[in-house]
Amino acid sequence: MLQMDKLKIGALVRWQEPYDDDPDIIRDAGTGILLDIKEQKGAHNGKNSKLFCVYRNAHADVMTTTKTYVCLLK
Repeated sequence: MLQMDKLKIGALVRWQEPYDDDPDIIRDAGTGILLDIKEQKGAHNGKNSKLFCVYRNAHADVMTTTKTYVCLLK
């Protein structure tokens, strides 16, 4: 579960990457650093949502995902 109050830029997070055709199946996962939190306006039924930019340590790249696939590591 995502702890929104503690999730800040620079936090160590666990990310998951789902398959495009079935988001319930996880294709890849790992740890990374939260680089940015963006507000996406009107994405779902006119409601705002957040996008999380995560530097993936294992891949040495940046991915953008939703809160469903990011969680804070303690």
